[in-house]
Amino acid sequence: MAGRETDRQTVMQLLNDRLVLERVKLDALFPVALGVRPAAVLMIPADLPDGQDLGRLVDQRFSQRYYVGTDPAVPWPASLGRRLRDAGLRAITSPVAFKMRILSEVFQDELSGFDSYLALFRWARRLGLDTYEMDVRPTIRELYFYQDPAVLPRLQALASRRREIRRHHGVIRQNGVNTFTPFPEDFMQDFVSMAGTVLGYPRCCVEAAASERASNVAPLEIRSARQIAALRAAGQEPDPYAFFVAGFVPCHPRCEAAAAVGHQLEASLAGLDPRLGDLYTRGLAKNLEQVSRFPELIREQEERMRERLEAGLAQIAGDDQAG
Repeated sequence: MAGRETDRQTVMQLLNDRLVLERVKLDALFPVALGVRPAAVLMIPADLPDGQDLGRLVDQRFSQRYYVGTDPAVPWPASLGRRLRDAGLRAITSPVAFKMRILSEVFQDELSGFDSYLALFRWARRLGLDTYEMDVRPTIRELYFYQDPAVLPRLQALASRRREIRRHHGVIRQNGVNTFTPFPEDFMQDFVSMAGTVLGYPRCCVEAAASERASNVAPLEIRSARQIAALRAAGQEPDPYAFFVAGFVPCHPRCEAAAAVGHQLEASLAGLDPRLGDLYTRGLAKNLEQVSRFPELIREQEERMRERLEAGLAQIAGDDQAG
């Protein structure tokens, strides 16, 4: 972003690009480009505007390839070679390993040509940002943006620590019960601390999150929602600036260190263009509401899952009676 006119043009073009979510622009791309945040992370495909479409494409191709043995995206005769290779892999690997490999290959293939995903890299280059990717699951990827070269070895260390944790930990102790988790790193104090620090979160908030995660207590959002409710019951209000980016949970809803980051972000964005400051301020209210309503959102999700399960069981019962 060199030169005032170029900055204004770039800002408007990015602001109007529908391939990038507004919160991604305001929470990640602009703040890192402005040097306010050392790094930012996106979850792919969740942070793509059409991430659900990508998920459906992956599901369709995976089902066809895994259960039928064909891939509609691969033309003949290459499809025959793919089919023979898959048959060989299925014969020498475990069902879980084979499934994971097919999912990963299909996801990568679809992602490599997905416009909204590629748009993120185009904008990173225009803004002078570097990128780093970490595979979290076969169909989930973290995409980091950073500007300072010193951040790269910290991200590489984070990725290395995640791999190490996953080699040795797959079960956590939660509510007195051993529970399998596909994300054991989320409950490791050092990993949570490394991740929060590289993303520029306040030290007090990083320490609180790392301690709570390691103790396997209620999710941070549940704790924060209870704090917000207690504040409001006492006639006080949380500080929206403490919830300075989506997905971040401060150690307290009125944390001064977190709010200071929020004010700095707002000032930097407004200095680039007043509209960015206004959009960012409105986003803060959404972040706060998302955390305050977290228990309610969990209940709604559980109810939807229960309804889907009951519908599925009813369908099975109906099929059995028809048979």
